[in-house]
Amino acid sequence: MQSALTKGARQVVLARLQGCAITALESAWGYLVFAAHGWGLGVMANTSMNPPRLLYHFELESNDEINTLHKLMSEDANPAVLAVSRSAIYALTCLPRFECKRVFRVPEAGWQIESTLCVRAHVVVRLYQPKTKAYRWLILEQLGEETRELSLPTRGPMSAMVGAFEAEKFFCATEAEVVQYHLREHKEQRHAAPALGLNIKIRPRIHPRSGEIFWQGLDGLIYRYNAGASAKPLKAFSRQRFELTHFFCSAYDDYLYALTPNNLIVLDYPGGAETWNFTQHVQAKISCSPAPPRAFGNYLMFAFRSPSLMGAEERVGLFSLTKREAPLLLHPAVAASPMPIAGVSHVIAVRKPQSLEERDKSALLLFQV
Repeated sequence: MQSALTKGARQVVLARLQGCAITALESAWGYLVFAAHGWGLGVMANTSMNPPRLLYHFELESNDEINTLHKLMSEDANPAVLAVSRSAIYALTCLPRFECKRVFRVPEAGWQIESTLCVRAHVVVRLYQPKTKAYRWLILEQLGEETRELSLPTRGPMSAMVGAFEAEKFFCATEAEVVQYHLREHKEQRHAAPALGLNIKIRPRIHPRSGEIFWQGLDGLIYRYNAGASAKPLKAFSRQRFELTHFFCSAYDDYLYALTPNNLIVLDYPGGAETWNFTQHVQAKISCSPAPPRAFGNYLMFAFRSPSLMGAEERVGLFSLTKREAPLLLHPAVAASPMPIAGVSHVIAVRKPQSLEERDKSALLLFQV
């Protein structure tokens, strides 16, 4: 598989970008959507890119740099991809035809978009003012046709947001409490954090089947939050203490994957016992990247360094959730930022320039799996 991935790499040069850096990728409904700073948004069919054919190009106002692309999926709205910069949100709708329009602009000077979350047709927008370290919360409905403000925590710091798609809820936390908000019912609930508090620097993860949310405590323990529990929704998950970088949950198995700065640990769900760890079973040292991991079918895709496996250079690998062995390494030219995405049957990545000539020609790399 590793040799097939390497040999199967196909390069798609995007000549029209003239070297503009690609800042975000998303795969949606058979299309690849990408953002390039100073150029705008591009749309291509991700099932057949040979020869490459750019279907649509949308320029953005004020030369906005897009740092996030979200899929918006709901019975109440047409399929769309949201493109988010620090000052605006654009909606790229796919039906009945491709159109791009700005649906939100930060209303006041000094504020910026700190993060966004899509839960069905709701778009949660968290604004931040660096000077005062204050927050504001907004909900966009129907692609920005309706906007309402929430009276949620206004002082930070706060964790990343996580959403429960079916229940139409979202969650975030301060060190002292977990905040739950029901988007349809407009109800807020708060639950106290463990005694030493929550580590809000670690992005929480929701289990795709049970809906439990995993957080790390400042005591090093992993906690799980059951939104439906009335008495004590936040309980310890594992007795081990970790220095974590990321959580990962798969819809295909019953494990929690914990990435630490120098290890990948597999924990049994719901028991919390360690069943496997990279350092012990592969007998190699790794250094995990802070770049968030992504799923590709039955693989965990993450960036790491390992001098004993592939030298000192950072590489992107596919870790099999079933075989549990050394990751399959993608080509050395694959960039870890933005992290590659899953196409219909392949991995799509941004090419990391290897020479001065390549810096003037933006390109994508495709790996058939």
